[in-house]
Amino acid sequence: MKPNRNTPKVVIKNNQKRITVTGAFLKSIGSAVKQTFLNRPLSSKGTITIALVNDKVIRELNLLYLGEDSPTDVLSFNIERDKHRGILVADIIISTDTAVKNAKIYGTTAKNELLLYVIHGSLHLLGYNDNSMKKRNIMEKEAYRILSTINHANS
Repeated sequence: MKPNRNTPKVVIKNNQKRITVTGAFLKSIGSAVKQTFLNRPLSSKGTITIALVNDKVIRELNLLYLGEDSPTDVLSFNIERDKHRGILVADIIISTDTAVKNAKIYGTTAKNELLLYVIHGSLHLLGYNDNSMKKRNIMEKEAYRILSTINHANS
């Protein structure tokens, strides 16, 4: 299949107060999605909504949809995919509380963690999986490759 340059429209909903989200950072979030989808055979038209939430909200969603009664970093929901027309409608939910905690653990910034979660959620929508160590390593390697491309472009 020929690579496709179509990337989904990105809608961002900032439903949290933990991290100040500037216009420049919103642009970085959109760039993270677009870079993840760029030149992939499964790239899509359509819309991806990214919701920035707190741990309480993501914990409720994690329990409701995955049966896990704990907060997590990111959840991806592929709501509709029409492979024949290349249209995708999806949601990526990200916890800013978890991003702040993990940034301290991994010695990075919360915004860098958020971009990593955006990429991770986008990779799930493209069919990547992290349900085994081998698949997790492949997915992490690709996520960090994309993140370095974005960080390089922004520097």
